[in-house]
Amino acid sequence: MFDGSLPGTVVPNTVAGAQTPVAPTDADAWPSPLGQALRRDGVAVLPIVLSEGDPRNVQLLDGLTHDVISRLARLRSFHVIARGSTFALRHMADDPVSAGRALNVGYVVTGAAAVQEKRIDLRIEITDVAGTSVLWTNEFTADRRAFAELIADLVDHIVESVDLHVTAAEARRVRTMPVETLDAWEMYHSALPHFYSTDPSVSGVALERFGMAVRLAPDFARAHAMKAACHYVRAFVGRTGNSKIEADDTRRSAENALAADQHNPASHMAHGLALWLERDVDGCLHSLRTAVALSPSFARGHSQLAGAETLSGDPGRGLAHVDIALSLSPLDATLASMEVTKAFALHRLARVDEAAVWAQKVARHAQTFGTILAPAALILASAGQLADARKVSTRIRAATPQYKSETMQYALTAMSDDLGSLFQQHAVRIGL
Repeated sequence: MFDGSLPGTVVPNTVAGAQTPVAPTDADAWPSPLGQALRRDGVAVLPIVLSEGDPRNVQLLDGLTHDVISRLARLRSFHVIARGSTFALRHMADDPVSAGRALNVGYVVTGAAAVQEKRIDLRIEITDVAGTSVLWTNEFTADRRAFAELIADLVDHIVESVDLHVTAAEARRVRTMPVETLDAWEMYHSALPHFYSTDPSVSGVALERFGMAVRLAPDFARAHAMKAACHYVRAFVGRTGNSKIEADDTRRSAENALAADQHNPASHMAHGLALWLERDVDGCLHSLRTAVALSPSFARGHSQLAGAETLSGDPGRGLAHVDIALSLSPLDATLASMEVTKAFALHRLARVDEAAVWAQKVARHAQTFGTILAPAALILASAGQLADARKVSTRIRAATPQYKSETMQYALTAMSDDLGSLFQQHAVRIGL
């Protein structure tokens, strides 16, 4: 996959023809993915309040709340309070801080909806209980007549937003804490900002801290999965000069993640990454499809699956998954990877001009990996935008003093024969 590693919008979150395992749907059927030591900052979702409309619509909103709780639990990023407890505090929807303290959680999700004849206007807020402040708020609008068909996609957008903003808040909270005082949960979140760096010394800190997190809590599946992702990136970009060792470490960490929690979508994503490095494309696709079946809200899973589908020969399905990922997480830390996946999928579908538009988006990122920028440069060259392609090539060479053309050709060909062919056609004339 391509790694260096929408507010108010609801779009379908399914891919036609995809065959994936079926996951449980009952929220209370999902045990917490975290041991007691890792539950300090759980999330509670209070019943969404009917602010306007027929009182009979309360039942509709209760169903929506139940689905949000269920999908959050399936994402398995943090401890989620069960419906029975949160619905008992329905009367506290206007005082989420007190509700959060009563439930002993760090974050409370609340909502209010105006249900009209033709549309539903929904406002969702996340409250930071300790800071007694609104962490995030957004408004969603849906066609009332099509609400039944759109509800799953609306839920996925809400869940991905909660995951993104709570995770970011936790990373900010631990940023200034001395490393030696961090527990496993805090160590994991202190590692996340380092993971996305293109600086090897900084990303090395992420690997070290994910390792410390799993030593402190050996059953912390997400930490094992992110440790696998670190090794995957290092193998993918040739950072350590020994991709075989990194591939072995990717598999080992992925297996530890699965052993810790086989219901965690991140565990299956990590396993998919390991299999990709081993050139087991079918196994990789199966693991990534399992990840998004377990949690349809898992934007990173859709992104990785999009890359695997596109590179392995099904750009149509790859395009569908990357559109889901971009819709779920339009400000994702791996946005450049998503964008280059979309660009290459469009290129493989012979939609070259559209592909060039997305390649330009990739080129605008201030910092990203050469293995992401290079396909963008080649796609621009294929579209006849040679001047822009040369600018991207210059950036790659300037950022990588030890850059070798043959190394880049090998890396791109290993991803896809089509990328290798693009390199042969255009690399020399754009200085790549």
